[in-house]
Amino acid sequence: MSTYTKFKIALTKDEKRSLRSQKLRIAELSKCDVLELEEILEVSYERARDLFALIQFQIIPSIGIRFAEDLVSMNLYSLEDLKGKDGAKLFEAYEKQQGCWIDSCVEDQFRLAVNYADRGDTSKKW
Repeated sequence: MSTYTKFKIALTKDEKRSLRSQKLRIAELSKCDVLELEEILEVSYERARDLFALIQFQIIPSIGIRFAEDLVSMNLYSLEDLKGKDGAKLFEAYEKQQGCWIDSCVEDQFRLAVNYADRGDTSKKW
């Protein structure tokens, strides 16, 4: 059984090639920081930061790639960026960004992400 967290990210062919040349698996990227990702994958800092965020957000129970992408679209790149935030206000900002009404279950996802960032609490059922 793997000790790595399962997550989804889309790597380019060049990024996959870089990963293979380092003899690493995608799952092992969850143990890397932004600078390590930049070096391993031979990508820009911004690309490494985005990948780091997508991985880190999917570590939160019940958060998948789509919501991780939504968080990145709001310029959130780490759990630190979520700490101390208000999930309801993030949801309101997200609705404004999207320009339409969003189902309230997405607000629960924002609240879950903030709760996890603040407390590391996985006991709540969202």
